[in-house]
Amino acid sequence: MTEHTIVSGMGRSGTRWLATLFTKATPEGVWGRHEPHFTIDHDALVADLKGDIEGVAKYVTERAELSRAWARGKNATHVIEVNSGLRHVAKELGRHLEAPVVHLVRDPRAVIASLWARQHYRDGAEGYVQ
Repeated sequence: MTEHTIVSGMGRSGTRWLATLFTKATPEGVWGRHEPHFTIDHDALVADLKGDIEGVAKYVTERAELSRAWARGKNATHVIEVNSGLRHVAKELGRHLEAPVVHLVRDPRAVIASLWARQHYRDGAEGYVQ
């Protein structure tokens, strides 16, 4: 049986870098993945924010099976999924997969600098307020 680890955090917290590190610097059979199911993870976030407990439960069950199927296809012994989109359901998904959950925290000043450098909030961008 494949072991899973869920790593979550806020956007710009280093999830992509960490997933790359896990992919390139781990023993054979260990796979790091970065936000592999972004669209359905977003749907879970929406369900959670709306208080749709049944929607979140359905998502967690389906999402866990997707992770297991992917791991079987790769013959993985351990899958480390690094995904900022899971922050609202990471605890439930971890419980369903019997996986530890780690939450990344980055200094908020570094997050703002990262967003600014990528011109995330520029005139006309979604969420930009003058």
